[in-house]
Amino acid sequence: MSNVITIKFENHKIPEFKEVKNKNWVYYGEDNMYPEYLISLALRSAKHGAILDGKVNYIYGGGLQVVSAGASLTAKANANAFIRQVNKDGFLRKMIQDFEWFNGFFIEPIFNKAGSKITSINYIPFSKIRVSADESKYFYSNDWINEKGTQPEKTGYKEFTPFDLEKPSANQLYYYKILSPKNGKDRNVYPCPEYIGACASIETDIEIANFHLNNIKSGFSAGTFINFNNGVPTQEMQDAIEKQIKKKFQGTDKAGAVTLTFNNSADNAPTITSAQPNDLDKQFIEIGKRVEQDIFTGHKITSPMLFGVKTEGQLGGRAEMIDAFELFQNTYIDIRQKMIEEVLNQFAALQGVTGRLEIKRVQAVQNKLPDAVYQRVYDAYPVDQLAEILGLPKVKTVQPVLMSKQEDLYEVLFERDFNGESDEDTLSAFRMSFAKELSASERAIVDLLSKDSLMPSKDIASVLKIDVSEVNSIIESLGSGGYLDGTEATKKGVKVVEEEGAKTENIEVKYKYVWRPNISPDGNSRGFCKEQLEKTASQTGWMSRSEIDNLSNDQDLKVWDSRGGWWNKGGANVPYCRHLWKAMVVRKK
Repeated sequence: MSNVITIKFENHKIPEFKEVKNKNWVYYGEDNMYPEYLISLALRSAKHGAILDGKVNYIYGGGLQVVSAGASLTAKANANAFIRQVNKDGFLRKMIQDFEWFNGFFIEPIFNKAGSKITSINYIPFSKIRVSADESKYFYSNDWINEKGTQPEKTGYKEFTPFDLEKPSANQLYYYKILSPKNGKDRNVYPCPEYIGACASIETDIEIANFHLNNIKSGFSAGTFINFNNGVPTQEMQDAIEKQIKKKFQGTDKAGAVTLTFNNSADNAPTITSAQPNDLDKQFIEIGKRVEQDIFTGHKITSPMLFGVKTEGQLGGRAEMIDAFELFQNTYIDIRQKMIEEVLNQFAALQGVTGRLEIKRVQAVQNKLPDAVYQRVYDAYPVDQLAEILGLPKVKTVQPVLMSKQEDLYEVLFERDFNGESDEDTLSAFRMSFAKELSASERAIVDLLSKDSLMPSKDIASVLKIDVSEVNSIIESLGSGGYLDGTEATKKGVKVVEEEGAKTENIEVKYKYVWRPNISPDGNSRGFCKEQLEKTASQTGWMSRSEIDNLSNDQDLKVWDSRGGWWNKGGANVPYCRHLWKAMVVRKK
């Protein structure tokens, strides 16, 4: 006679979002701890965790940047102040991480005392929030596990209402979530993660690792039989033995399941028999491959190479890597970045930011040196000398036909090479270069405060790239000198700024198109470049920024950066042509 007991494992379950009696919030999973489960998957599965980290890094890119903030320094200061909010304490990266881990995120808008304006935004961890069935309330707690989450003094428990500009108040939350058919009819309160279809495989990946680790530690393996040959004990005794064995060895954390048998026998020592197949190692290899593929598929990964994993059939070459990244960028990263940009731009606009903010895109593989490096190298050497260094044939040059200046409309007060600066930057450089009565920083501060007397010292410091303490010291000094009255520019201050080159009605910024230094002009320029050079020959052809914005070089490239297009110089390609834009501060005659 023998008794056989088999210890079983639980199956993977899709989360349930359900209302619970006497609870104001919908349970996030059967035990209300589904976010903690997702966090544990990210922390315990090396493959899954690496993919999530990689996605966050790709989406974060180079961080938030200003695409166009408006012409004034105040507009730039407002945009930079918002970016500092988003970068504070890793706000943007944490928000993206929540988006990738849970498929949603929360933002807390902070209103001024009057409730008329949003002054800043805060990050709220997604895993700490629970939502009411009608989504009219959100509940925050640091601890949802022991049903004591509603004790503010212990868990920071707090209630929020949905973000509503029509009814501004404290304790509002903006809730962004991506819903899909996976959520089902009654599961729209919380989002399901993008990778939910791969959760079983992620768990399997964790368990395979645990199995191998704990097999080594315990000496047991899956399919082990323990035969007790000293008689069949009572059911109560069998249960007690099973409980002890299960407690010590059950599951991958204890090296797998075991089977217990109790037999009448003369032997008084248990016999341990392994039922492990001879090719179990091969089975685990095959399972591992399948699990890995399922995880990548669940994450919509076009190429594991992007996350440091090389698979069979992939050469892993540079071109293959670039192609894979471009596909992933277009099918996943761009989509997620645009969702985040849309939300952040809405909040930026509510804080008075003009223009557009975007996340700076990155490349998985840099296929060229930074433009600044090319610029320094190619500016330093004439064409012939660079060709000689590279061992290439010398380039034949043709002397250009000089164009005559047709009409002098402007007096050029100041000029410099264009390197992406705004018109206001060029004007500021001009003003500061001619400062006499006041220093460059003093004049700049008077100029800023004449446009916005409420501009904070920290924003002025950011614009001028000096310390806040220095700004406050200069403001105090300007007040003593009569240039400022508090933070308002006096007539004396405005007069000094105007006399020393401040922007007036007859002063403006114009641009002209010229040959780069160390370049021998010839007649082989593209049609775009020839046209701009002809415009430059006459002051009537000097252009404003808006006019250049409307130009096209027919290569879908920004004319500010590339000008006429790519240039093959001495056998090496650089991302711009042989010409430059020059920015000029001019006064009409």
